[in-house]
Amino acid sequence: MLKLKYASVPIIAAPHGMTLGGGCELCMHTNKVIAHAETYMGLVELGVGVIPAGGGTKEFAYRLSREIAKDDIRTNRFRDKFLSIGQAKVSMSAYEAFDLGYLRKDVDEVIISKKHQLTYAKKAALLMLEKGYTPPLPTKDITVLGSEGLALVYSGADGMQVGNYISEYDKHLSIELGKVLSGGELNEPTEVSEKYLLDLERIAFVRLCQQKKTLERMQSLLQKGKILRN
Repeated sequence: MLKLKYASVPIIAAPHGMTLGGGCELCMHTNKVIAHAETYMGLVELGVGVIPAGGGTKEFAYRLSREIAKDDIRTNRFRDKFLSIGQAKVSMSAYEAFDLGYLRKDVDEVIISKKHQLTYAKKAALLMLEKGYTPPLPTKDITVLGSEGLALVYSGADGMQVGNYISEYDKHLSIELGKVLSGGELNEPTEVSEKYLLDLERIAFVRLCQQKKTLERMQSLLQKGKILRN
């Protein structure tokens, strides 16, 4: 994913139809997305007992860091990002993908004509080259909320479990996701690098893959085509 993001030439994604999990993460690491209107995007990994670990959780933390304005309530913006992944939300169209954070306002675009989608995407790539494209530099200044974000995750997960909206294992998954999205158990908002967040992603993913209930969820999807809520 980072090779896409930091490639020496502009990378344009042109998704259509179901763009879930790794497909969504791939789009999130390109310079620009030209999405067909009927694109259904989502990071749905929690349904099979893991977190997005192809850079998806990291990218949400990065985008949150860049989107928070001076007068914003940080925890509210954090909650919105967290719920998109935590509830495995899938956009009902490419337009809704902007609201869920999968597409970027003022960067990514939507096209109605599937017939002309690839032609338009190619023109967008060539235009970037003509303007003198230079690859972005690796990011080392992603502001994460640390304990401020984690407190929101713990209280929200507790409330959802008490209300029988989620299972005990769903709560566990939510906390694992929250730890990565908030940058771990840091005492205060802190600037971290992409590598730091990717390391957290990988550690959480591997740890969850070793859990019996995660394996049961994967088995249910593979054998029965159903999401198991254990």
